[in-house]
Amino acid sequence: MITLTRRPITPAVSARTGDTWRGSAACASVGRDAFYDGSVDGQKTARQVCVRCPVLMQCLSGTAAEEAWSQDRWGMAAGLTAPQRLALVWEERLHGARPDVTKAGQLIGWDWMRKLRHLHEQRLTLDEITRAIGGTTPQHLVTTRLALWWLDLDGTRAQLRADGELTPKWQRVADAHGPEIARVLKAGGNRFDVSAYLGVSVSCAEKAITFVNKSMVAALEVAA
Repeated sequence: MITLTRRPITPAVSARTGDTWRGSAACASVGRDAFYDGSVDGQKTARQVCVRCPVLMQCLSGTAAEEAWSQDRWGMAAGLTAPQRLALVWEERLHGARPDVTKAGQLIGWDWMRKLRHLHEQRLTLDEITRAIGGTTPQHLVTTRLALWWLDLDGTRAQLRADGELTPKWQRVADAHGPEIARVLKAGGNRFDVSAYLGVSVSCAEKAITFVNKSMVAALEVAA
């Protein structure tokens, strides 16, 4: 679903012209409220509409362009939540990586879907899942992440194996992703950006940021 405002007149309406594919969007015949239901079930229902849409790929591209222009992200669009779409922005800023939407579409096909679900059930990290299906580059990783989201699976970068460790999640996130968190902050990001990029809660991101900031200050003091 493409939007320029939080509550468009109809889901597929846009102020831009020349996007003739919008008339074929599945959301054009669905009530707009379905795409602004923040519940887990509501998001799942909206995503099911999106992933069956014949113009899903065009929608993802159009949504990214419009949100870059407006800086507003609301509801479900192109089968993704607002934080997931923000995560794609940071994937590009930090790694120069955009998903291969054609490949992501193939990964949600029947054969690949079963493999992805199986790998996800093993609680592998995003990196491990990507390597398991033959990917090694940042683009491969973000493509895998997009496919997992479209399959309604957790595509978090911070997914860690359950190993009986008692360390709080925010601490593990800070330890594993400190340099990335620092880069997001240096680029002008905040706790919402870190939360979206890593795929963790805002409170977890906030605690991890506090720890990373303290660590950087301590390192500067030692260096001085």
